[in-house]
Formats: sequence, structure tokens, C-alpha cells
Amino acid sequence: GLKAKGRLEERQRLTRDIHDGIGGQLLSLLVRVRGGDISSAEIENDLQYGLNDLRLIVDSMDHSEGSFDSALVTFKARAQAQLIAEGIALRWEQSDPFVPTYFGPEAILNIYRLMQEAVTNAMRHADCNELFISICRETETDDLVITIADNGVGFATGGDPAAGQGLKNMRYRARMLNGKLDICESASAGVQIQLTVEPENRAASPVTD
Repeated sequence: GLKAKGRLEERQRLTRDIHDGIGGQLLSLLVRVRGGDISSAEIENDLQYGLNDLRLIVDSMDHSEGSFDSALVTFKARAQAQLIAEGIALRWEQSDPFVPTYFGPEAILNIYRLMQEAVTNAMRHADCNELFISICRETETDDLVITIADNGVGFATGGDPAAGQGLKNMRYRARMLNGKLDICESASAGVQIQLTVEPENRAASPVTD
């Protein structure tokens, strides 16, 4: 009974995520298309973003047994293809040894979305030619630390790093993971985003505002 209840709750969470994620994106796109206030390039971009979002959900379900290291392999392949298409080199580093930790499908989806949001922000706003992603956890007692940094324009344009829906979404995902999210200038003057999650995911009891 407990297992059945757990599976039902996971399905309900994923259903809500599909509704709020790709469902909301498609509805917004439909409204703009009907209003005639959108170019073909913008339609293509929004559809691509929706496909990426759907792939994240499918990938998280594929790794529903908590194989986080396998999920990272899938994410790397997805991100690399997107970045190559934009002329951005991916520099990927994982600690050696890398000690994976268990994450359920909801937590994997939250990590996927946070990382994808960071990649998307870099492609859209950073004006960079390299993106650095580091995944670090060397022992069972270490925190999982994910760092994503670009070599783009950073905050020099005067934008508020705390503003923008993308960064708000990342902060929400970090809270759902009971993690810590730091956003600052990277060593190459671009933007660095770092997610820290303690051992043994506690995403079932999210921190509230």
C-alpha cells in the first residue's frame, strides 16, 4: 500500500510538472500565434524549448530508480548537442572518484531543470563561447556540488542577477532539494551558478519561503 501510494504521488507530481511546464509553454505560444505577434524564428525557438522540457521529464522517468550518475550522462549528451548548435564549447568535469547519491525521480527532475535553466540562460544571454560544468562528490559524506559557469558578459550590462524568471525558477528548484544556490561572477568574468545539496536527498520536505 505504501509503495502504491508513493507511485501515485510521483505520478501526480510529474503530471503537475508537465502541466505547469510544457503545458504552460504551449498555451503561451498558442496565444501569441493567434495574436499574430510572433515571428517564425520565435515559434521555432519556443517549440525547441518545449521539446527540451519534455525530454527532461522523459529522462527523469527513465532514471526513476535513482541512478543519478546515469542521469548525468544523459544530461551531458543533451546539453552538449544544444551548445554545439549555438557555437558554445562544453567543458565538463566530474570528481574522480565520483560517488553518486540516491535521488528519486522528482529530485532528478528538479536537478535537471535547474541545470537546464542555467544552460539555457547561458545560451540566450551570456554571449559566451564556453560553458564549464563541474559535478563534485568524492566521498559518501560530501555534499553534492554542481557548478555551471560561462565566460560571457556577466553582470557588466547592469542586469540584476537576482531578477528574471529563469533564476527564480532555479532558486525554487534548489529549495525543493533543500539545497543552497549561489549566483556570482565567475573567474572568467561571466556568471557562475553553484548548487550544493547535502548527502541523502530530503526533497520530500521542501524548505518554504
